[in-house]
Amino acid sequence: MNMLFVKSLKKSHNIFFLFFISSFSSCSYFKLKDVTLEKGKSEYTLEEKSGNFLLKKEIGYSKNGQSFIVKTQIFSSEKMNEFVEQSVSISYLKKHSSGVPLLYPNKGQTDVWFDKSRYRTSFKIVGDEIVFYLKTPEKKWSGVRKFKLPEGNGVFCLFSQLPECIRYIGFIKKSIKFRGGSMRLYVIWDSYPFIQEQYEHINKGPFIHAEFKYEGRYQGLYRFGLHLSGQVIYYSFNQSEKLIRENWISQGRSLNLR
Repeated sequence: MNMLFVKSLKKSHNIFFLFFISSFSSCSYFKLKDVTLEKGKSEYTLEEKSGNFLLKKEIGYSKNGQSFIVKTQIFSSEKMNEFVEQSVSISYLKKHSSGVPLLYPNKGQTDVWFDKSRYRTSFKIVGDEIVFYLKTPEKKWSGVRKFKLPEGNGVFCLFSQLPECIRYIGFIKKSIKFRGGSMRLYVIWDSYPFIQEQYEHINKGPFIHAEFKYEGRYQGLYRFGLHLSGQVIYYSFNQSEKLIRENWISQGRSLNLR
């Protein structure tokens, strides 16, 4: 049985609150209200082993209001008028069988420029499969690749939308309130297979089972950790649940709100 399992600790009474959703349960120990993800634009400084960059991020909705959209552009600090990477990712606004709101991945596209050539990967979820379409100057990075999605009714989040995906579920708000919590999910690498070439020691497939945990207060922010492939990516939010900082220490990557 696949389930989302959250343990929240209320320190003042030393009581654990348990919340779970699965296809076998329709009740919970506390209710999660729908979270509204505000439309808007943000800019972050991005530091990686390969150099320093500016990341511009825009979030919004489709015209019919049924899909959530994230657009990003990454600019080199040396050429601010030319982006080296751009992506768009789209998820459906859905409800889990228990009534919990979800951002369910639908489709997306990532373009990366290397030696003045464009490398493109796009994906779409069709039934129980995720299909990637690769178009690059190199034969080994071209063609169509299909993968079966894990069975069950677990939670899926796109890596490019992970902060918003977790927030939309209501997990960030509850974890901050009760100062504790963890949940399991599947992370989809929507820039597969390029991300496996960019970062070391991560799984070779397009998705991975992971755990997202509340790690406590750190430097005045609420810090969470995404645990996967023996590594941790830290996400730090303010009281308003705005992503302020992201640190992938083992990969030498950091993201900071400007």
